[in-house]
Amino acid sequence: MAAVAAETVLREFGPFAGHPEGEATLRRLCRTKPDCFIANTQQVETLRLLDELKVLTSAQIAILRGIQPRTMKENLKHMWLLGLVDRLETGISPCIYAVGYESARLLELHLERFSIGSAFRLVAANQLY
Repeated sequence: MAAVAAETVLREFGPFAGHPEGEATLRRLCRTKPDCFIANTQQVETLRLLDELKVLTSAQIAILRGIQPRTMKENLKHMWLLGLVDRLETGISPCIYAVGYESARLLELHLERFSIGSAFRLVAANQLY
């Protein structure tokens, strides 16, 4: 079956850099693929890490997993195409990754809802991890 893509857009006002009126936009890009499967233990380890820490950038995952950043970016792109992870994009920060619908279904993980502020705070807190 073909993958189905969805996009959720949040707009919030606050002390966000990059916009003169303090507005920020968070786009959550989701995909679902009913015949999705988890291919290897590296994907499971990445998903468990995302489940524990909620959101991470590809650089943060690479550091925590001891993987080259370029390799991690490619792995996350493949996982996003399968629906295993969701991409959260703001346009003013690197892409943020969270557990996707398919991995939540397959591994019984938590699907989180985010506000822009909470996503930024989690990424910043994980930077200190």
